Amino acid sequence: MRALVGFICVVLGMTAIQAQTPVMPRLRRVAPPPAPVAPDPAVQERIAATNQVLATQMAASRSNLVAAAVARDRALAKKYKEQESETDKRIVESLKSRVADGSADAAYDLAQRHLTGKSVPKDEAEARHLMALSAARGNEDAKIWLQTHAETPGLPTPAPLPSSAPVPTPVPKK
Repeated sequence: MRALVGFICVVLGMTAIQAQTPVMPRLRRVAPPPAPVAPDPAVQERIAATNQVLATQMAASRSNLVAAAVARDRALAKKYKEQESETDKRIVESLKSRVADGSADAAYDLAQRHLTGKSVPKDEAEARHLMALSAARGNEDAKIWLQTHAETPGLPTPAPLPSSAPVPTPVPKK
């Protein structure tokens, strides 16, 4: 241990006594804080007026920010609605194409859209026709719907499907 202390002293340029003596920090005298000064009424009035102006500016800024946010949200909602409308149009076209290809599920989905009026005109007669077509192609949900809505007032009764007419089979996709 002494050898280590000696080595450190040589490196740091100290004597062994200096190395073993704890260093005490010197305390400085701190001046007492100054006595509080009475506020000047004119300065206080200017500060209050400045605070009032700043509060008014902040309120105006806040209302401008709110107006800008509302305008942005309306623009985004309009853009979203336009995109949703375009997407719905593509979905309806796809469903019509799949119905023509013989899809029972597409006929059921398109019938649901005709019942609710989503992206197509609300047409209960067309919906019932598509449900009957879907049921004839084997869709169980369409069969259940036709059974539960067989005597619904306001909905036309579907024309019976000819029993000799072949049911179109779906074309396999490549």
